[in-house]
Formats: sequence, structure tokens, C-alpha cells
Amino acid sequence: MSYTLIRPGCFTSKEKPDLIQDITTCILEKLPLIAKQFRGLAKDTTFLTVVIRNICYQKLRESKRCPDLVNVPNETLGLLTRENSQDTFNLLNPEIQHIVYEATVKLERIFQTLPLTGNKIYLFLLIYYGLPVHKKDIVAYSENGNTEIILELINKLKSAKETKSNVYQSLTKITHICEGRSLSPDAMRWFLNKQIEEILVLLNGNPKCYDFDKDSFRVFFEYFSIVYCKK
Repeated sequence: MSYTLIRPGCFTSKEKPDLIQDITTCILEKLPLIAKQFRGLAKDTTFLTVVIRNICYQKLRESKRCPDLVNVPNETLGLLTRENSQDTFNLLNPEIQHIVYEATVKLERIFQTLPLTGNKIYLFLLIYYGLPVHKKDIVAYSENGNTEIILELINKLKSAKETKSNVYQSLTKITHICEGRSLSPDAMRWFLNKQIEEILVLLNGNPKCYDFDKDSFRVFFEYFSIVYCKK
């Protein structure tokens, strides 16, 4: 498993056997801590994947082939959310390109592997952050034929005063339409904040390879949604 998770081009064939041994040793040494941090909110294989990749990133940093733990400035991410984002990306410092690219790949994997909730959380974050929502985002969450009703709810939210209270109320209505479950706006607020916290834990990694907080994640997620919707 470790061998398949080592990113091609980062390590030579001679380095990989020693790296696999280091990964195995590190996991065994940190097993009690890993078991404590694993809370069942992602598949065990997904969580282990994150652990292994973070060890690889740590090795790259130690060998000076990967930048130190750093956040991409919000101003830089903000530029990436405008038109011609790919042209802007190409002008970035190579180290920043590396951070943005790897974080984008990692966040996509997190959404893909969150059991049962990945598509739902992605859609809810689009709505929560006031970003464009496409029909395919709704269909990925629910295929019960209520796409137009949900789009209408989202459009009403955008045309009205988009307060956090209104957002939580809209999300509870969407949950009821798609899942038949009734939640209070307070319960939705708790749920969404909890999901953002868990995503930050998985994205930042252990040991840490990024240092995103809620503010920088919001800006990064806007860029991510632009890249993700083009796939």
C-alpha cells in the first residue's frame, strides 16, 4: 500500500525501499496517536492514506525538495479565483504552485472518500460560501428529481439578504427535500462547522503539511470549486 501512495517523480527507485521502511516504522511508533485521532468520519484506508502521504511530504521537506509548512497568502488565492485563473497559476512561484496543486488534489480525495457525505458537504459548502452551484452538484448529492426545486431555493437565498441564519434555514430545507430529515438551523450550523473542522484536520495532515485555518480554507475552497467544476 505504501508503495502505491508514493507520488511518482518525488523519490527515486533507490530511495523507495528505505522510505517504505521509514513509513512502516513511523506508523508503528505512532499507532496509539493515530488510533486516537481516527474518529471514524472517514474510511480507515482513507485516513491511513493521509498519514502515509504526510510522512512522504515530511521526508520531502527534510530533503529540501518540498517547501516548509506554509499557507499560500489569501491575496494569492484570491487572484486564482478570478478569470484566467490558470494563467495566474502559471505565473506563481514554483513552490507555491506545488502547495496549491497538492492541496487541491488532497481536498478532492477527501471529498471523494468521505463515506456517504462527500457530495453533500461539497454542495453545502458551495451554498454556505455563496459560490456558484451547478445542477451536477445537486444531482451528485441527490438523484430524487428535485434539482429545480433546490436551485430555486438557492436562487432565492442569493436574491435575499444572505445572512448565516438564512443559509442554515435553506440548508435544512434542502436536507428535508433530499433526505426526508428535519433539522433545526442550530443543528445544521453545528453539523457544518463540525464538517469543516474535520476537513481541516485531514487537509492539514499529521504531521502537518499545511496550515489552513477557516479563513484561508474559505478562500482556497473557492479556487478549488473552480478547478473541480471543470472536471
